[in-house]
Amino acid sequence: MLRHIILPAAALFAAAAAPAPAADPVLAKLIEGARTTPPLPYERSSETLSGGKRQVVVDRYSPTAQPQFALVSIDGKPPTAEEAEQFGKRARNSRPAGYYRIAELLAAGAERVQPNLYRVTKLPPDFLRGQMASMSEHVIADVRVGGTPDRPYVTEYRLYAPKPVRVRIVAKIDSFEAVTRYALGSDGRPRLREQTISIRGEAMGSSLNTDSTTRYRDL
Repeated sequence: MLRHIILPAAALFAAAAAPAPAADPVLAKLIEGARTTPPLPYERSSETLSGGKRQVVVDRYSPTAQPQFALVSIDGKPPTAEEAEQFGKRARNSRPAGYYRIAELLAAGAERVQPNLYRVTKLPPDFLRGQMASMSEHVIADVRVGGTPDRPYVTEYRLYAPKPVRVRIVAKIDSFEAVTRYALGSDGRPRLREQTISIRGEAMGSSLNTDSTTRYRDL
C-alpha cells in the first residue's frame, strides 16, 4: 500500500492564506531547490503489515533504464511473471518518489507556523494516488526544515487526518499518518530515506489496520 500512497510511497490530504514565496525567502529557496532536483535512481524495500499479513516488496527506479521501474522481489523471492506484469501496469501510472515532489506540496499554499515548520492545509491535486487519493481533501501536511539559511531543505513532512474520515461510503478512517524523511546525500542533494504509514479504521465491516515502512538506498 505504501508504494501507491506516497509516490507511491507509498504510498501514502480550505486553502490557507499563505504568503507568496517571494514574501518568504526560505520558502522560495525550498521550492526552487526541490524544482531543480531531478528524480534520482533508488532501490526501496517496503514492508507492510495489514490484517495480520506481512509482505516485503523490493523494487527499483532508474531514469536511464528500460523499463525505468523494476520489481526485484516479493518476500525475498523473484517475482513471478504475473506479479511482474501487474507491477508493470501499476508503474505506467506512477511517478518516481523523490525530493522534487516537495515543490508541488509547498507551492500549493504553505504557511509558516513555527521557525522551522510550514503547514499546508490543502494538498495539491493528484498528490496522493491509488487507494488513498480520495483522502486528499481531508489531510494536512506539516513540513519541517533543516539545513542552513542559505541552503535550507526539507528534512521531513508529515501527512495526517486531524479527524476521522469516511471514504467512499464503505470505509471509515479513524486515524491516518504518513511521514516522509530526507537526508543529504554524498553529493549534497536531499535524498529520500524513509516513509512510514499508519492507518486505523474500518472497511466493509471489517477492521482496517495497516502499517508500512519503506526504506530507500541510492543506486
